Amino acid sequence: MGFPFPLGIPFPCTSLVHSTFVLVYFQGSPGYWPPEVLEHRPFNPRTADVWALGVTLHVLLTSRLPFGGDSAVNVDEDRALTMMRRGLDLSPSGPSRSVRLSAAVIELLRGLLHYVTEVS
Repeated sequence: MGFPFPLGIPFPCTSLVHSTFVLVYFQGSPGYWPPEVLEHRPFNPRTADVWALGVTLHVLLTSRLPFGGDSAVNVDEDRALTMMRRGLDLSPSGPSRSVRLSAAVIELLRGLLHYVTEVS
């Protein structure tokens, strides 16, 4: 089985303006975008990087995006947001069911890919 996702750096490009985190632009593959970007809300670039790290780790461990899409650039944004709001499904019947993950890895992934409703 080949690796279905590009191995480029998926982390967002952001800028600091007036000592406040402000979205100036966002680059990267939609499969790695945090929910705030998909919802067109201001976001904290540090938490966006943590989210992208969680997606990267999930892809490395399972060869799948955690919230759907058949590639990092072909993602149904509405469906992905619905899945993000429900939370990461790492159950034996979930989308990553073909891979057994330890409890510690599951806890780490859930922590990295936790849906946040407010900018921190």
